[in-house]
Amino acid sequence: YGMGVAMGPDFLAVYEPGSGKTYLYDVAGAQFTYHSSIAARGKEMAAQENTLIIGDWEFSTKTGRVLIYQRSNNVWSLQQTILSPNQVNGERFGATISLQDNTLLVGSSQADGSLYVYKRSNNSWNLTDTISDAPVGQNAKFGSEVAIKGSTVVVGASGEDLGTQTTAGAVYVYQLQADNTLLFKQKIADSSYDSNFGFSIALTSESLFYVGSRRSKSTLAFQHDGNTWALNDVL
Repeated sequence: YGMGVAMGPDFLAVYEPGSGKTYLYDVAGAQFTYHSSIAARGKEMAAQENTLIIGDWEFSTKTGRVLIYQRSNNVWSLQQTILSPNQVNGERFGATISLQDNTLLVGSSQADGSLYVYKRSNNSWNLTDTISDAPVGQNAKFGSEVAIKGSTVVVGASGEDLGTQTTAGAVYVYQLQADNTLLFKQKIADSSYDSNFGFSIALTSESLFYVGSRRSKSTLAFQHDGNTWALNDVL
């Protein structure tokens, strides 16, 4: 119980893999009250206001899908289902998601990987950009982790090779544009970093983010100096 968790302003969503359901709780201060459940595998979730977004990457032989739930009059209902534009078995569309206001980022973690950008307009989410040709190699897993804060978007490619170092990993930094597309800004990778660099990412502001590696005992902090992103600290 709790394989996936998302917190909204006044609700909590918890995924229980045994039942294949996501359980919703109303939150008032430190009080949690069971509200209802939905038949959705919420291993990857994002929440805000009256919206709950679930990345169900196991759907249809792991092709994946994203489920948009909306709360109205205290009732949660499925508003929209987003399928991968590619519809490829094993793509794992929805393996990672990140939500900010009316912008939704969806990653596909299998093989080379891809990132899809959606914008909400009139209660409908529409595709505005696709990044599937990033300068990464085979099985780089581009999009295996993604985060957004303000206009800064950071994408992990934890399986990318770096020279002779296999699965060294890398992160790619983009800038969100006014038309909800992404502009590439910088790639960060170094052979001195631990293997699978970019496995986890946390963006705390538009100018500071943290990156973890799958086999690492440390976390690296990167800060923007006004021109480029540079290593700021090792935790």
